[in-house]
Amino acid sequence: MQWKRMGLILAMVLSTTCGVTAQEVGAAEQPGPVSFSWINWVVLAVYLAGMIGVGIFFSRRESDSRDFFLAGDRIPWWAAGLSIYGTQLSAITFIAVPALAFTPGGNWTRLVSSWTIQLLAPLIIYFILPLFRRLNVQTAYEYLEYRFNVVIRWLASLTFIAFQVDRMGIVLLLPAVAISAATGLNVLLAIVVMGALATTYTVLGGIEAAIWTDVVQVVVLIGGAIICLGAAVGAVGGPTTAWDLAHAAEKTTIFD
Repeated sequence: MQWKRMGLILAMVLSTTCGVTAQEVGAAEQPGPVSFSWINWVVLAVYLAGMIGVGIFFSRRESDSRDFFLAGDRIPWWAAGLSIYGTQLSAITFIAVPALAFTPGGNWTRLVSSWTIQLLAPLIIYFILPLFRRLNVQTAYEYLEYRFNVVIRWLASLTFIAFQVDRMGIVLLLPAVAISAATGLNVLLAIVVMGALATTYTVLGGIEAAIWTDVVQVVVLIGGAIICLGAAVGAVGGPTTAWDLAHAAEKTTIFD
């Protein structure tokens, strides 16, 4: 019941930004008293402390900016790949996009835009990455300065920073709402705690800490998604029933 309430709350939060009323989302009950046992608090505290521990551990390996930004070329390819995947798996992907299923017309049409990533990946692998390796640049912005001038580098950097600051607002808000629904913690306090912890282990350990914490978080996120999917399918009576319900509600449409 607790997870059901949390899902309905998140759906209503998203529907408000999409201009959809709570009645269109569904008849959602107001959440009652939250029960977050001491075992859950211990697991949460250990997990967060572990993330800080990762930052402290890798901070001892840093000696210059190359270590901070490139981890001294110590990162294996599979960890870098999982980190990129985990970076794209933000709260928007994990919480907001699934909540679109509650809105009118919510279906699988978003898969089409996701497929374009597969089309672009070979171009990046065979053209962009080898170029960066040959030039031995640490960032794409450094390359822009080499290719054009420092003004273009500043413009691109500031544009990206502005975009990320704007994006981080919703990326922090969504999990804060989920944490508040599950634990009763104040939303603003949850935002401050998450921001402070993420900033701390990143500043301490640089890209190496960021990558390895991403690896852990990918396992947690994908594992959690699989468990949630299994629980949801089991709750409605199995895969066949789940498919029939989704198809009847026109949720399985891919091309419109």
